[in-house]
Amino acid sequence: MSVATQLERRRLPVVLSAVLPALAGGVAAVPGLPAPYRALGGWLVAALAALLAARLFGQAGAYAEGPALLRRYWRRLSAASVIVAVGLAVCAAGEFPLPYVREARLGVFALAVLMLCVAVWGLPATPRAGYDWLTFGLDSVTVLVAAALFAWHFTLRHLLDGPALSRPTLVSVVALAALSVYVVAKVGLAWAGPVDQLANALLGLGLLAGILSGALLKLPYVTPGTPLLHLGIPLATVLWVLAARRQLRVIPGRHHRKHSAHRPFSLLPYSGVIAVGGLLLIEGADSGREGRIIVTGAVILVTLVLVRQLAAFYENARLLRQLDASMQEVRNHERRFRSMVQQASDIIVITSPTGEVSYASPALRQLIGVEPDETAGLNLSRYFHPDDLETVNQQAQEVASVPGSVATYRARIADAQGAYRWLEIVSTNLLADPSVRGIVSNARDITDMLRYQQQLTHQATHDELTKLPNRALLLDRLERALAPRGTDVNAGQISVALVDLDDFKAFNDRLGHAVGDGLLVGMGRILSRAVGPHDTVARLGGDEFAVLMTGVTPDKAAEIINKIIVALETPMIVDGYELLVGASIGLAHGQAGEDPAELLRRADVALYAAKDHGKGRYAAYDLELDRRSVQHAELGAELRQALGTHGQLHLVYQPIVTLPEGQITGVEALIRWQHPQRGLIPPSEFIPVAERTGLIVPLGRWIMREAAAQAAAWADDPATASITMSVNVSARQLREPGFPEELAAVLHETGLEPSRFTVEVTETAVFDSDAALTALRGIHRLGARVALDDFGTGHSSLGLLRTCPVDILKVDKSFVDGVTGTAEQAAIAISLIQITSTLRLAAVAEGVETAEQAEVLHRLGYRLAQGFYFSRPASPGQIYPLLTRAAHAQEVAADPYRGVHPDGPSARHRAA
Repeated sequence: MSVATQLERRRLPVVLSAVLPALAGGVAAVPGLPAPYRALGGWLVAALAALLAARLFGQAGAYAEGPALLRRYWRRLSAASVIVAVGLAVCAAGEFPLPYVREARLGVFALAVLMLCVAVWGLPATPRAGYDWLTFGLDSVTVLVAAALFAWHFTLRHLLDGPALSRPTLVSVVALAALSVYVVAKVGLAWAGPVDQLANALLGLGLLAGILSGALLKLPYVTPGTPLLHLGIPLATVLWVLAARRQLRVIPGRHHRKHSAHRPFSLLPYSGVIAVGGLLLIEGADSGREGRIIVTGAVILVTLVLVRQLAAFYENARLLRQLDASMQEVRNHERRFRSMVQQASDIIVITSPTGEVSYASPALRQLIGVEPDETAGLNLSRYFHPDDLETVNQQAQEVASVPGSVATYRARIADAQGAYRWLEIVSTNLLADPSVRGIVSNARDITDMLRYQQQLTHQATHDELTKLPNRALLLDRLERALAPRGTDVNAGQISVALVDLDDFKAFNDRLGHAVGDGLLVGMGRILSRAVGPHDTVARLGGDEFAVLMTGVTPDKAAEIINKIIVALETPMIVDGYELLVGASIGLAHGQAGEDPAELLRRADVALYAAKDHGKGRYAAYDLELDRRSVQHAELGAELRQALGTHGQLHLVYQPIVTLPEGQITGVEALIRWQHPQRGLIPPSEFIPVAERTGLIVPLGRWIMREAAAQAAAWADDPATASITMSVNVSARQLREPGFPEELAAVLHETGLEPSRFTVEVTETAVFDSDAALTALRGIHRLGARVALDDFGTGHSSLGLLRTCPVDILKVDKSFVDGVTGTAEQAAIAISLIQITSTLRLAAVAEGVETAEQAEVLHRLGYRLAQGFYFSRPASPGQIYPLLTRAAHAQEVAADPYRGVHPDGPSARHRAA
């Protein structure tokens, strides 16, 4: 509770203000009391009343709610009341023969009137417009003229006709009378400010009572000591106390909002005119000075009233014009609103609490196919979907039961064709609004929006190409599948398989993205056909898929995976291409309550294990794979360290010889890792780790530099100057930007002729991307040779031999092994030598292990071979004696392939 409210609720000031007039009357009525003492008591009671008013005015100035200007106004009134109390005390002292009492009394009351003028001059009010200032000025002049006539008639003329007064005293009395009239007029005409209007009216009446009391002192027929004089101030105090309490009660802004719509109006000017009219009737048409003054004042007042009325007529005409313009604007708004409602696609319906339609916009009629004259009294319940009818009725009842309540809900409604459309409905209870008296429902058709939302949701959770669930939806279903459940053991068994297409990037780059997309779609169909209806097949991205199998045993999951592998043995037909695509699959099993991320990690570990063991197979997760995965991680870290340490990595070289002579024409560099603790680690263990970790790039770079340096050293020795060097380059290294430039820099640094250096790549590496093919063309432009390693085991596309700048085909050992078998087994080796002969390419048979194989290969037309039969890989020191034996083969050493192809590499390759 605020301090102002606490003060307003105190009743003592009101009681005291009511007691003081009675006390003044009682003092005057004491029988036998001498007149001076009776007057003395009356003055003192009036002084106490003024002090009580000052107290209440001070409280209003301290605690009234509102702007600082308002509180300052009340504080000035409090100061004026204190001065009035002092003046009344001086009047009491005047009952005794004291000097200068009259002058002191006049000075104190003059000061009080001046303080009142200061207070009312700063009386807070809202700004006035031009017309308001005109009417305010006319009203003020009217009040001042009327008050001046009364002051003249009842007081001033008697002072002039009475005992002679000094000129200063007379001027002071006239000035005080004028200022008093100004104070009353200013308070009476104030409006629309922070001062409460009722408080202001009570204050003005109190001021009028106090001033009249002072004026009555000079009337000839009023004798000193009369009770009327001493009752004026106490009675005025009652009004002042009520005014101050009223101001304390007011909440700022509320009163102003209540009356701000009305023009300011005060009865004070009209009261003055009526009073002067009565005075004129009482005095009659006196031709003397008094009559002329009253008649003149009356004429002035009538003139002022006429001017006031003319101004009012003009203002009313202006207001009527504004009203007409406003009404026209309202009509325009109404027509615009009606047009908007008529043309709006949103539905507006007003219904009774029981659901009968009293108004329906055209949108509803168009939706349900009802004629305009059929909507009145129509109940829409029969149009809603049966499953939504309960919701609609429940919402309607809740809205109807609470005035002003709002409800938002969705429901389906049958359209004119019988199809159901979704509506979003907002119902508002306006039964208490006399212009509506119903429940207003605004509805909009959200069928298309919901359809788009469903499409967006599907797009967010499904792969756009294959229409399969994506990673997000798979994770969501996996989390739900692994959620803890009941005691059914089989129901809680979960299996996850990660499927990665083998060599997909090669298909995609070489045959085009359309073929690649077709492969992905076909793979999705194969996986979906292999699993059950409650299982999930998802595309995780690129060529990686996942299969979530729920409620299956590990044996059943393995059976499903085998079914997928068998299905992939049948070639897929995509855009006229018959493609045989393999897949590596990692399988992991879990139980309800396990972590989804952990289960996916296990499947990923199994997938890498499947890739390490070759293509087109699957591996199931077990703890051994985790141990092996840790070992691979450790091996990768140690390999990185070995690359920066001298002595652990070294190269060995395997000779490439001529058939049937067995003369060495070149060597192939092979990497070996002599681990300080583990001993010799074969390439089959650490090369896959290097591929997986990306270390194959720096490792390949190291091999290329070491091999080139060794070949350059042999080239400086006349006994080994004709030996060529072959180096295997991985697909990852081949895709590195600037690889041909890097090779050129190595050859330049070592001083090795490019023609003595051969880059060996697999078919898969060439198929891997266009960047690899571009790099091979750059290598060939350097003058280095390009060999396709393990030819026949990869994609074996003859088109590759046409587009790739190939110089040498290295026939895989699996085909070499078959040359001593049946005719069917030897057919591929025979076909390959025929192809190389036709395309003018050199052919190297790899993996020769027996003399019989060497003899058959020579008979088939092979002139170059490599294998354990001729020599195992050896260090430079071990292989050097073998290289020097070939020094006498000058013709072969000049160009080891010249005996096979006299013209050397074709001009077509050099142009590439």
